[in-house]
Amino acid sequence: MGYFKHLFGIFSGAIVFWFLFVKRASSTGRLIRRRALQPDSTEYNCKKASVPLRSSGLLLRFLRHMSSTWVGTLLLKPHAARNVNMRLLRTLILDDAPTYYPSISNDKPPAATNALEVQLDQFIEPERARPAADEFRFNTISDYYHAFRSGKVTPEDVAESVMEALERSNQMKPRMRMVTQYDLEEVYKMARASTVRINNKKPLSIFDGIPVVIKESLAVVPYKHKNGTSFLGRDEEKEDSTIAAKLRAGGAVIIGVANMHELGLGAFGINVSSSGTARNPYNPHHYAGGSSSGSGACVASGLCPIAIGTDGGGSIRIPSGLCGIVGIKPTHGRVSAAGTLPLCHTVAVTGPMTTCVRDTALLLAFLSGQDPRDPSSWSQPPLVLNDLEPKSLAGLKIGIDWTHFRHANPEVVAECDRGVSFLEQQGAELVGIQIPEFEEMRIAHALLISTEMLSLLQGAMRDNFYDLAADTTLVLGLAATASAVDYINANKQRTRTIHFLKQIFKEVDVIVCPATGMTAPQVMPGDLQVGVNDTGTLLDLMRFAPLGNLSGIPGLAVPVGYDAKNLPIGLQIMGPWWEENRILRVGAVLERMLKRKHQPQVYFDVLKEATH
Repeated sequence: MGYFKHLFGIFSGAIVFWFLFVKRASSTGRLIRRRALQPDSTEYNCKKASVPLRSSGLLLRFLRHMSSTWVGTLLLKPHAARNVNMRLLRTLILDDAPTYYPSISNDKPPAATNALEVQLDQFIEPERARPAADEFRFNTISDYYHAFRSGKVTPEDVAESVMEALERSNQMKPRMRMVTQYDLEEVYKMARASTVRINNKKPLSIFDGIPVVIKESLAVVPYKHKNGTSFLGRDEEKEDSTIAAKLRAGGAVIIGVANMHELGLGAFGINVSSSGTARNPYNPHHYAGGSSSGSGACVASGLCPIAIGTDGGGSIRIPSGLCGIVGIKPTHGRVSAAGTLPLCHTVAVTGPMTTCVRDTALLLAFLSGQDPRDPSSWSQPPLVLNDLEPKSLAGLKIGIDWTHFRHANPEVVAECDRGVSFLEQQGAELVGIQIPEFEEMRIAHALLISTEMLSLLQGAMRDNFYDLAADTTLVLGLAATASAVDYINANKQRTRTIHFLKQIFKEVDVIVCPATGMTAPQVMPGDLQVGVNDTGTLLDLMRFAPLGNLSGIPGLAVPVGYDAKNLPIGLQIMGPWWEENRILRVGAVLERMLKRKHQPQVYFDVLKEATH
């Protein structure tokens, strides 16, 4: 017996000695060297989620708590990181130089672009007759423009109609919760001033008197800059973001700040920490999409024809696609980010969400331009709008990575196929392309957006851990497992992705794919308690978004159809850097395909109601 004890002691001591003094503390395993700026393979490699567990309610509470323990730090987080492939870039040797911003800035601040000097009246459409009783269409900027200037209705009338509709929307079951903060006195004050200007034939811009909501992630006087949380923005703002200031200078009536997914860190549009969850007007038992959920829902419900969202990982294009409206993620640096919390500043942009492509173009032209407060905006060329409704697309080459295109729900693929066929019928040429390293691109984006957020929110993770939604803490906790090598390699992957896109855009004019991989997911029991952790659905919603955010290219979501439940489906058009006019022209043609749009279940024709 003593012999075995002696052997066991020697053996145990040898193992301890091995781990303490011989075995390396960490190992990256097998490393793969990538050829600088050359794809190793054009084979489509985007993976499906390998985390089938959908958690909410008590289970999600438990997972959140465990993630903050030593067991979570040592076992759960590394396991989760492996399952979602977050360690992929750690296994690569990338000789490419990292690109930390997808745009190049000048050294000296330019003079601010004056939005009021942008002449847009020429793009207003002729006045339209009211639709027939069995026909539905959204109101547009042109509809408000003619109604105000003809004297049929005033901005005051519209403001009253909007605020009454907003109150009704929050009395519904379920409550729509589209706007988180509003001030009736402030709204009516702006509307009265606009009415006086228009009556005196001195409007400030085509937007004078038109109601608009701005996402809560932008600073808007006099509201709190909460970013969808219960603990940020405790004081009222004293200075507008640049975008809010431009809209205010143009006479737009800001009816409030719109709901959003907490911190913008999610694609569902759920919010359990602050203001409740915005619902989808096409079916209030489904999500509006995130993170600009309130902005998308406000436009789709008819509360306002235009809204402002932000897009760090599809947060404009996803809710636009799910809510049946038009939304554009501009080129990185096209629209000033001054006055937004820099949560993920190398991938996020601000942009318009509207009822039609023309209005998206008008609002983007008004908001774009150089801003001394935002260096990323300094290098942009002017945005020139022309030929917004071309008769044909003859000579245009549309690039499609068909394997990626069809990596979506069958109903989404079917409707998007119809959209592509329609564009081909209008004269466009379809060109098959292959976009290399999809999975590496997706992981690079996930690492950048989550680690950049974590770097700004470390204090919140310490002091407000249980104030955050459980799914938010899990994502930020996963980001904490990333290393400096991961972050730098993610930026090296950005270099590669930008290079690949430059080569592709030498062969094609635009790239087309679905806006989302599925239609709006249903709100499930337990989701509204502490949040929801559903990796599979999250990746389906975001599948076609990261390419634009990582590289900085613009992307436009346009509605093309509906699924069997009458939930909207959108197609996305992406173009080269600074070529928003190109994708808007294609979008305007695509818009003709959907001759009759379906009316949302929750819809307020505030312009019609104000007229009576």
